[in-house]
Amino acid sequence: MIAISSDRFATGDDSGVIIIWDSVTGMKILEFNEHKQRINCLLAINVDILVSGSIDKTIRIWDLSSGECISIIEKHTASVTCLVKLGRNNFVSGGNDGFLYVWENSGSFIQEILREDVNMDFNLTCMIIVGKYIVTGSMSNTLYIYNSDTGELCDQNQGNHRESINCLEKVDDTSFISGSMDGVVSIWSFHKELQLVHTLNHPRDYRARDRTYNYSVRKLLLTSRKFIAACIGNGFKIYNMETGEAVLECTDEESAINDIILIDNGYKFITCSSNAHINVWESESDIQFNRAKTDTKVSKKKRNAMLKGDMRIHNNQVMKLLKISETCFASAGFDSNVIIWKDGEHENIERNRNARLYSQLVRVKGKRNRQSISNDTESYKTADSSFSHKLYGSLDQTSESDYYNSSSTSGSGEYDEHSYLLDEALYLHNQRGMSIEELCIYFENEGHSKMIIDDLCFFIASMEKKGVV
Repeated sequence: MIAISSDRFATGDDSGVIIIWDSVTGMKILEFNEHKQRINCLLAINVDILVSGSIDKTIRIWDLSSGECISIIEKHTASVTCLVKLGRNNFVSGGNDGFLYVWENSGSFIQEILREDVNMDFNLTCMIIVGKYIVTGSMSNTLYIYNSDTGELCDQNQGNHRESINCLEKVDDTSFISGSMDGVVSIWSFHKELQLVHTLNHPRDYRARDRTYNYSVRKLLLTSRKFIAACIGNGFKIYNMETGEAVLECTDEESAINDIILIDNGYKFITCSSNAHINVWESESDIQFNRAKTDTKVSKKKRNAMLKGDMRIHNNQVMKLLKISETCFASAGFDSNVIIWKDGEHENIERNRNARLYSQLVRVKGKRNRQSISNDTESYKTADSSFSHKLYGSLDQTSESDYYNSSSTSGSGEYDEHSYLLDEALYLHNQRGMSIEELCIYFENEGHSKMIIDDLCFFIASMEKKGVV
């Protein structure tokens, strides 16, 4: 699951299907079915070009404006597991065949790089670009750094990590962070050689008697030049990278935490876990984690993260989270559901504002001619909408029922019944560029009454005339 733009994101599933979603309305915009097996990785080159890699050994490049596959790359001889951008015009692919390939965005071949860890057990797990260098991690315990211009191996490190390297996160053009199955989280710098800057986490007894890994690092998230978040085992920690100190932590969750994002202008963390829970967390010390100049002198007692919300809609493991805005995010799980979550308080404020404007305009309209704004009968084809859920719930609420209840309450009297229609009309007009004529046809096809359609379109036209929309 990746963001394409501020209002679109993409998902890929185990059957090889890729879907482009509208992050505001939850509508399905496009669906691609050409891959034969599971989608392992997605890369948004820009708002119009998407690249996908699959277990079927192929890379496909998609034109999102036309909805067509414009290139099929069949160079890899095993599963494609990683795709990363290399500058503006190129990208790199890696997989389980022992090779990295550099491509132009069009799919034209540039160069082949032979990986050093070519043992069949050392499948590629993660890859990032740091400056002009390609950093890779695999099921071995060794980091490798390659020059993207020449393809040469520049440096490697074996010994800091004791098990498979699960994730990498870029800090800047000379440094990065790595996390592994044994719970090790390390900060590295690379100029002419690889140097260890900090080891943030290094558990001594990392493997249980049943040979499970209780401290496996599943996700790293850089929130600013000062803070890094790490999902470690059944918890997470937020580290000050300057001091190496954990300033916020949760270590006693019921199951493994798989992903973490930061929202609400840096004040709230969202996590998802293997027990299907999505949780909202805050710091008692009121730290803004997306700012590098935040004071983080906190006592050990205040380091424990405060649970502010527990959302339980998924019925299987939740594996991925995607930040859409400061008040909105998406989740995806093994239950095949993709869910958009929105802060109910923020949404209610916006709806009530629009409701007041709408009510004022309808009153002003009075006995004006209610003739339909459009006589144009050309059909308007809209994308099929089969989105699993679109929940408008306050991120501070703690029960599932509160999320459902908030979706039907806007606190605006008579207008409540039509508040969502107004939200949708404004979005389709402002963000999707639908004309008033197209809006009329769209809502008519949705089965809404002529009176409601006329009022909505009159509202949009009046706001347009006033220069508001």
